[in-house]
Amino acid sequence: MSDIGSWSTTAASNNFATPDGWPEGQAPSTVNDCAREMMRAVKAQIDDCEWFNRKHTPTRASATSFTVATDLTSEYHAGRRLKLYDYSTLYGTISSSSYSAPNTTVNVTMDSGSLTASLTSFARAIMSVTNRSFPSIVYDTAPKLGGNLDVNGKTITSASNGDIPITPDGTGNVILDGQKWPQADGSANQVLKTDGSAQLSWTTVTQAATQAEMEAAASNTVYVSPGRFIYSPYALKAWAHMVDTGTASLGQSAGMASVTDVGVGRYRLTMSNTMSAATNAPVALAQRPDSNDRLLVSLAQGVAMTTTQFTLQCYGETGASVDASVVTVLVAGDI
Repeated sequence: MSDIGSWSTTAASNNFATPDGWPEGQAPSTVNDCAREMMRAVKAQIDDCEWFNRKHTPTRASATSFTVATDLTSEYHAGRRLKLYDYSTLYGTISSSSYSAPNTTVNVTMDSGSLTASLTSFARAIMSVTNRSFPSIVYDTAPKLGGNLDVNGKTITSASNGDIPITPDGTGNVILDGQKWPQADGSANQVLKTDGSAQLSWTTVTQAATQAEMEAAASNTVYVSPGRFIYSPYALKAWAHMVDTGTASLGQSAGMASVTDVGVGRYRLTMSNTMSAATNAPVALAQRPDSNDRLLVSLAQGVAMTTTQFTLQCYGETGASVDASVVTVLVAGDI
């Protein structure tokens, strides 16, 4: 008798010649053969009950696709599993199907192997992805994985802006890519740190010193940021390696805006920052490489210092004003 897949739901149509059917007026001597053949067919289906062969003849189209006659896209839909009888028994999942008269093309993602010209038949999974008979996982209030969950390039997401809580039991850890996350929230403005052994924890970041803290120069619990270092009373507020080759220029400098030659050996320097009072403390050295004269540098007499400017005067050994070739200036004080 033919397998269950070729039986008809119309009783009168199950009239194949014995022993494959029960034809009208069959000889009494064939009844036992038909009965035994039916028992075989039923037992064969029970033994392979996860799969059902509808007796749709496949024609190989490629290593991962085949065709069957008529429009069967609703039955062979994406996500349904297949058992394929080729040079060996192969398994796969339908990735898509489409109908173009007169055939349906079924594309398969193979578990392993590929389809060949030896493909003779196939069976589909009893379960359907659409209108399935088993309940959705949403009805399982305590689902458990039997193995590692492979997201297969997909995303774990939520609907309607919902959260995605991940909460271990008791003292268990949340481990992401080998890193153990803290089991409780930290305090405001804390950040994560690692101990170098895959354990993360909360820690308080040392705050940058304020201008007042820098000026007080007393705290040991804050760090010095580059932008506020200048506020320390021990830090230089400006410096310059000034060069005079007939025209005075700053050369390398920091905190200095400009230099102006205002007379023989006299230089007015303008600072980028404004001092808190006109009591800054400039210190300068001068050189004349082309002369053996030792130069003296002082604040120019009769020229008041301001919060942004001061004037230097260079003298030679005789006390006369002379131009310097190089003047190095350092400025301390309070901004």
